[in-house]
Amino acid sequence: AQPVSKNSRCGAGFGGRTCYGGKWGDCCSKHFYCGSIDNYCRPSSCQKGYGRC
Repeated sequence: AQPVSKNSRCGAGFGGRTCYGGKWGDCCSKHFYCGSIDNYCRPSSCQKGYGRC
């Protein structure tokens, strides 16, 4: 299983951490932050494979 983000950072640049199960939101933005609003989750802004996208 992928490690879950511990500090809101996610994605390939941060150890491949996923946002699923973290407290910041289920989506990983292209800027490597977890969140739950449209800026993090919309298809043009999220990273597939590191949370909901």
